[in-house]
Amino acid sequence: MNFYITTNNSYDNDLNLNYTKIKNFHIYHDDDWIIDNNILKKGTAQSYCQIKITNKLQILHNDPRDFPLWYNKDSCTTLFALKNYLPVDGTLTYDVNKWHITYKKNYYKTSNQTYDKEKTINFCIKLLVKNTKKFLSKNNKKLIIFDSNGLDSLLARSIMDYLKVKYTLTDIKKLQYTNLQNKLIEKYYGFNQIQLFAEPTCIISGFYGDEYLLRSPSYVQGLIKQDVIKIFEKHSDCYMKKFFEVIYKEKCKKIKPQSKQKLKEMIANDIQIWHIDKTYVFSPFKHMKFLELLNCNNDIIKKQVTDGWLSKKLIEYFNPKLVSKIDKFKNMNDPFWFEY
Repeated sequence: MNFYITTNNSYDNDLNLNYTKIKNFHIYHDDDWIIDNNILKKGTAQSYCQIKITNKLQILHNDPRDFPLWYNKDSCTTLFALKNYLPVDGTLTYDVNKWHITYKKNYYKTSNQTYDKEKTINFCIKLLVKNTKKFLSKNNKKLIIFDSNGLDSLLARSIMDYLKVKYTLTDIKKLQYTNLQNKLIEKYYGFNQIQLFAEPTCIISGFYGDEYLLRSPSYVQGLIKQDVIKIFEKHSDCYMKKFFEVIYKEKCKKIKPQSKQKLKEMIANDIQIWHIDKTYVFSPFKHMKFLELLNCNNDIIKKQVTDGWLSKKLIEYFNPKLVSKIDKFKNMNDPFWFEY
C-alpha cells in the first residue's frame, strides 16, 4: 500500500513504481493493486486502502490506518515526508482543487472498565480470536510465519494453531532489497524484518505486540507513576531486561507522565509496517480495542512490561506446546541484520 498521488506530474519516479492516470490525478503505486474503473484497492480484511475517484478523490482505509500519509498543496504519499502529516484519526479527500481533512469524533474513546488478571486474559483471548477470524474470512493468500522464538511471534503463531489454520513455517531470508524497500527502511525498521515474496503472500507477524499489549517500556513509563527503571532493577532476569537496557533505559529517564488519551493517540499512530508489493502483513495485535488494556491494574502492567506475563499466559492458552520455545530474553536470537 505505497503510493504517490499528484495533480502536478513532476515526480521523477526514482523508485520505479507503477503508473496510473485517472482524470487529473497521476498515481504512482507499488505492485498488486486492483484497478477497477476509477477505483484502486489493495489489502486484507484488516488492513486495506482504497483510492476512489469520482468528482473528487477519496483515500479510504481501515482503522487505525496502517500506513503513514503526508500531503502538500497538490500531492499526497505514503513514501516520504511532505509539508503536512495526517494522524490516523484523519481522513484525506481532494475536492475543488485542494485537500480537505476531516477528523473522526471520539476516535480514541474506549471503555473505562478496569481489568483484573482473569478479565484481562479473557478479554485478550476473545479479541485476538475475533480479529484473526475476520482476517481469515477474506484471505486468499498463502500464509507464512517466520520461525522465531520471540514472544510476539510465538503468540501470533499459537493463535493460528488454536484456529487450526494451515501456514508455512520458514526461516526468514535476507534477500536483496528493492529500491522501495530500502526507501521505507530509512524511517520504518519493520521493512528490515520482513522478506518480500514474488507471489501474493501474507506474513503472520508479531509486530505491534509490545505497543498494544503493554510491553513497551516507554508507553508504560508514561502510564504509571512508578519509575520503570527501578521496576526493571528488581527483575534482573526477566524477558525484557536486556532489550530494556539497550533500547529503553535512557529514553525512560526523560519520559514524563501522560494522560491515557495521549497514550492512546501515541500507540495508534505508532506505524511500523504495512503491505509492500505482493507481500502482505497481518498482526493479530493491532486493534483499537486493545487500548483498553491501559486500564489494567499496575500489577499486571508491571509483570507484562518486564516479563511478558500476559503474552505467556495467552500462548499457554492457545498452544501450550509453544511455551517451552520462548526465548529467555527478547530478540536474543534475531537475525544479525535486524535493527531497532
